[in-house]
Amino acid sequence: SNKAGDGVSVEEQERDSASLLNTYRKLATLREAHPSLAKGSTELIAQLDDVVVFSRAFEDERAIVAVNFGGVTSSVSWTEGASLEILYGAGTIQVVDNEIVAKLNPFDVMVWASK
Repeated sequence: SNKAGDGVSVEEQERDSASLLNTYRKLATLREAHPSLAKGSTELIAQLDDVVVFSRAFEDERAIVAVNFGGVTSSVSWTEGASLEILYGAGTIQVVDNEIVAKLNPFDVMVWASK
């Protein structure tokens, strides 16, 4: 059962911008705004330990998604010919030539538009 101040109630989660409820809302809004995230074909780009990077493409839109399923900060790299615009997430990326290195916090998700 829920207890006052445990962060589980909808009322408490609505006040916390980083709550699971608000995260789902942000990702749902992002999915509505970018058809490739909802309808696109999927291609695995990279996988290292608990981090997976994949692309979604639909018509002329392409998105890159990185997910860290693990409980520790991890980095993953891949080759990308296009520039990336961050759409969601708080991790960091470094670009050297065409090599992308993304650093994701535990259980983090990052989404980019590929330009």
